[in-house]
Amino acid sequence: MTQAHPQASTPAHHSSSNGLGIASLVLGILSITMFSIFTGIPAIVTGVMGLKQPESKGMSIAGIVMGGFSVLVALLALVFFIFIFVLAANQSSYDSMPDSYYDEPYSSGYQQRT
Repeated sequence: MTQAHPQASTPAHHSSSNGLGIASLVLGILSITMFSIFTGIPAIVTGVMGLKQPESKGMSIAGIVMGGFSVLVALLALVFFIFIFVLAANQSSYDSMPDSYYDEPYSSGYQQRT
């Protein structure tokens, strides 16, 4: 008696249209880890484009979230550094110096005899 081995069923339709979702996910991960705004914006763009394909919806959403988070953090850091720069530029160092430092020579207590 021989047993018939059932054949493994292979999907009739192999969908390779989730490339945008994968790209969005990879770019989102890279934007969180090291490259910030340079890969955050493409992660958002490819994620939005990948939302149109139902196979890659989850990866697209993850890419959009991570890309958006990294862009938000980068923009907040930029605003913070601009604020610090403006604050430092408006801080005058000569206000803390005593007035006698800038006076004319021989005008502070020394009188010339004629």
